[in-house]
Amino acid sequence: MYFGWHKSNPKPMKLLNCCLILLGLATLAQAQHQGNAAQSNRPNYAYNQAASSPNQGFVNDSTLILEARVLFNAPAKSYQAVFSVTQVGESLEEAQKLLSRRLQQFTKALTDLGIAPTDIYPDFVFQVPVYAFETEKRLFSKSYNEVPTGVRLQKNLHIGYVKEEWLEKIMEEAAKAEIYDLAKVQYLVADQRAVTDTLRQVALRVISKKNKELRSIGVKFNAKYQTVADQLTVYQPAERYESYTAYSAAQLGNQRRGTTVNEVEKTVTRYYSPMASEGYDWVENPSPLAPTVQFVYILRVKYVLKREQ
Repeated sequence: MYFGWHKSNPKPMKLLNCCLILLGLATLAQAQHQGNAAQSNRPNYAYNQAASSPNQGFVNDSTLILEARVLFNAPAKSYQAVFSVTQVGESLEEAQKLLSRRLQQFTKALTDLGIAPTDIYPDFVFQVPVYAFETEKRLFSKSYNEVPTGVRLQKNLHIGYVKEEWLEKIMEEAAKAEIYDLAKVQYLVADQRAVTDTLRQVALRVISKKNKELRSIGVKFNAKYQTVADQLTVYQPAERYESYTAYSAAQLGNQRRGTTVNEVEKTVTRYYSPMASEGYDWVENPSPLAPTVQFVYILRVKYVLKREQ
């Protein structure tokens, strides 16, 4: 855009200044709604693949593929937390005794919270010897010999619970037993088969509707030649977290030789980033506030087109 300007005609310059001010305000308003993830120095976004590819199209002049993409955001009805517990002892007996003491303390605290013993399961993971180096000095040499010094045990404790807010209390009791490693939290859907059946039925209706719409504009299919393929993908909330590190770093000028620059460790932010609803033909529970289990079902039907005789 060109604005002519002359000392005797300052109006175009005023117009340019107004445009620049409005542009700056628009940019500021956009930044206020982006959040810090947009300022990430190392972004790690998982873009919605469903919205970036067409959901139907011609393979060639005689083959057509119709595709249905459906998404079901299913809220969890129960949860399962897995805590990892490791214990080291000078002997197997000592390691087992210390580990059992910590697990018993934690298990008792869980039952006091209202979690049934049947919802607590200890899973043995490994038992390995621990080695260290022993120094052997000689007159003109020194050698390091690896020798066993103890045993390391690891068990995982699987805990089932029905209220999401219980997890904080569970973690508090785990810390009292010196258990700090929360390995995993699984979201469990009440009836996964019902969710899958719903997705299939909806996908079939979507394909049928697209088929009819194409027939209405004169596209003819050969009913004897068609193939079907489908795919179901389930995303746990833990799989849909993204991370970024947002900061503004100062620019250093010319540095003298021998200068040391000590950088502060930057905080890594993690946030829940579910599959977006855009790009799907049908979405159940499109705007969930809390994390959900996301079921993505894709149905593809390949048709052979009829040729005019």
